[in-house]
Amino acid sequence: SAFADAVGECLGPVENPRYLVTRPRHGILGKKVDYHAVPRLLGRDKERALVFLSHWNRHVGPGSLIYTRREGGRRALLAARGRAFANNHPDAGVRVDRWQ
Repeated sequence: SAFADAVGECLGPVENPRYLVTRPRHGILGKKVDYHAVPRLLGRDKERALVFLSHWNRHVGPGSLIYTRREGGRRALLAARGRAFANNHPDAGVRVDRWQ
């Protein structure tokens, strides 16, 4: 389903999204940033990505939007691929579709 796909894109490994959303977190070694992909359906254009960010900030916590198709955004995307939780813990979540 579109919803399950979107959740998987957001919480799964960062591949090549148009937009990223950041999520600050505090670890043992100080402040760090987690990166999540804005789902493809919601990241088609800036307007939709900003709506996603608005809901993210309301329901998840403060974050910022990064456009990955420019130089600064490409650097953030490379960092996201290396630092994203899902990229470093590939077995942390498994999608199961089940009809009942």
